[in-house]
Amino acid sequence: MTGVAGDDRAADHRVAADSRLADGGLVDDRPVDAHVADHRLAALRPDRGAVLVIDVQRSFGDPAHLGDYGLDDDAHEAVAAAVERCADLVALARSAGVPVYWVELATPADEPWRASKWLRTGELDAPIGPDEPCVIGTPGAEWYGVVPADGEPRFGKRGYSGFLGTGLAERLTADGVEWVAVAGLTTECCVAATATDALQLGWPVVLAEDATAAYSAELHAAAVESLALNVAVIGDVETVAEVWAGAAGEASVAAPAESASDYGACGCEASATDSTGADAAGIGGVAGSSEASITAPAAGVGA
Repeated sequence: MTGVAGDDRAADHRVAADSRLADGGLVDDRPVDAHVADHRLAALRPDRGAVLVIDVQRSFGDPAHLGDYGLDDDAHEAVAAAVERCADLVALARSAGVPVYWVELATPADEPWRASKWLRTGELDAPIGPDEPCVIGTPGAEWYGVVPADGEPRFGKRGYSGFLGTGLAERLTADGVEWVAVAGLTTECCVAATATDALQLGWPVVLAEDATAAYSAELHAAAVESLALNVAVIGDVETVAEVWAGAAGEASVAAPAESASDYGACGCEASATDSTGADAAGIGGVAGSSEASITAPAAGVGA
């Protein structure tokens, strides 16, 4: 995807998000008053937000790994644009001192997710095959296009939701996070599951729609509509940055940082409370992130 195409797509996302916010979010043909949408964002404390980056891994974002999913050119472009916008959101968060939490699918090579295997193949006890996504230690599990900085906490999961058996809820609570911006892949699956659980557990959610994608435009649109109805305020990367700017000031979110800032700027601890101590290649295989803590999924979750 060329830079011009990426800029055009980002602009399209911005216009769409602005239109939704201007209307308050069109949901099931019932527009919410614009004042309500603005009021919801204004109620969020800028210095208590955080970013959840969901499953931006090679198995879900790298074209070389997506052959079996049947994406057309437009879908590939949408995924690529979402990955770019995830990187923009992370850079803006770091420059504003906003904590970033990384949620990644982490499938043990010897312990398949039986229910998922059944849903996809009809076989409960089939062994893990070469097409299994995000198997620990394989290229598919690596972060793609955006990577955790040293000290940013990582949470390996076995199912769809980043809160299922991962310790993420406990960490957000301990760190004093009061609301979350959610981004990643894919919109209808792990993004929706994580955003839904965040709301149910008490965290208001802002979806950075331009930093999410599904494998078809129709599926993405349906997921966003459902999330707008029941789970999240729908915006884009700029929407989220504008909320942060209420405390940090416009200058702090004007442009992505050249390099990752010290995670300590947000006042959070550098390591997760139940880190396995595995090296970074153990879950995700992230080069240059050997100091990042990884909270492993609970045994048996999703099995």
